[in-house]
Amino acid sequence: MYDIIVAGSGPGGCIFARRASELGLKILLLDVKERGNVGNKICGDAIDKQEFQHLNIREPSGDEKENDIFGARLYAPNPKIYMDLTTKDNYGFIINRLKFGQRILNEAIDSGAEFREKTMVIKPLYRNGIVSGVFVKNKDGINETIESRIVVDATGMASIIRKQLNSSYIETKLDNKDQIVCYREILQVDNYKYKENFIHIFLSKNMAPGGYWWYFPKRNNIINIGVGVYKDPNYKVKMYYNNFIKKMAGKVIKTIHSGGGVVPVRRPIWSLVDDGIMLVGDSASVVNPLHGGGIASAMRSGYYSAEVAAQAIENDDVSKSGLWDYNRRYLTEQGSEYACLDIFRIALQNFSENELNFGLKQKLFTEQDVMNFSSGKKINIGLNINTLGKIIRGILMPDLLLTLYYLNSQVEKIKNLYKNYPETSDPRIFELWKKKVLKIYSSVKRII
Repeated sequence: MYDIIVAGSGPGGCIFARRASELGLKILLLDVKERGNVGNKICGDAIDKQEFQHLNIREPSGDEKENDIFGARLYAPNPKIYMDLTTKDNYGFIINRLKFGQRILNEAIDSGAEFREKTMVIKPLYRNGIVSGVFVKNKDGINETIESRIVVDATGMASIIRKQLNSSYIETKLDNKDQIVCYREILQVDNYKYKENFIHIFLSKNMAPGGYWWYFPKRNNIINIGVGVYKDPNYKVKMYYNNFIKKMAGKVIKTIHSGGGVVPVRRPIWSLVDDGIMLVGDSASVVNPLHGGGIASAMRSGYYSAEVAAQAIENDDVSKSGLWDYNRRYLTEQGSEYACLDIFRIALQNFSENELNFGLKQKLFTEQDVMNFSSGKKINIGLNINTLGKIIRGILMPDLLLTLYYLNSQVEKIKNLYKNYPETSDPRIFELWKKKVLKIYSSVKRII
């Protein structure tokens, strides 16, 4: 029997398998893909440098790295109006998703993890109410049961395991409005249309209802350009791409690759653990709600959960109580930032195009305001000499200004709630905490 089965060899699964193996655990890493195709996923391919430093993981280099990124630029529906979202001394990379994925898979295997390719996880195995393994169809097409002390769901947005859990702690279903359907193409163009060392994110209800479209420069005049829209049968993502987005690429020399998928854009799920089960990456909805970027957060969730899992096995306690420190560690840190950004995301999706154009142009919310939102700080809207101009400009659109005032207070509240995530898995305390979070979401949705 294995100590831990990791289902899915994306960034979260591989980093978990590598770290847990380093800590002396017997790990089985499964993936439905063949080994040489692990890492080949359709996404934006951007990742922050700080995650590599924070987790002591080697930065991408050589063929793994497609571009250095020095900031993110967020555009209003009028693309002449934008703000730069970046922090001092921080930058990121556009990576070659396949080559990076192969490297971190090999690092997990070299650390001692056993890897099985072309193995499809069908459902979790329960013993006495605790997840204790998985049912799979192996590469020979034979169904088998594999047992372990802990199972890690790293199967991504498909969430093969999460959707079948019997849990009052873990959300098994996500609201469609917390998901976007994406379509993107990798194109070679005659020249970059937007700044080469920035990722570019565009808000537009007409071109990307409920989501955004993006333009990410890679090397040699190659770009990753795509669009994400609400997961709704009325919104045909490829239609939006063909009608609106592709023309924004400029002169196209050739199409290198195309494809789509579904991405969660919301706060993390309520709990990342239950008895015998841990969730990382997209399975746990640990993504940046503003742009859906999930590689960095998947890596962090995989690293943190591996360390907690090792301690739980050493303590011979793989119950939700024994695994609870993963919730405390991740959700009070990066998870709390994403909860704050989720509030802002909901507001951005509900502001009219005129409000977005006006708000960014008149700087009713600025680059620093968005950074403050992510850290739960109050944004700079107040009656003092430094912001008097903001107030005067806001009089021309008072409802928007009042909404920003209100969001200010709610972001601070939700940050405090996540910083004070329940210390234990006591269901009464946990449910009370959830009610307080939901009250904030309800009030925000009501006012906007």
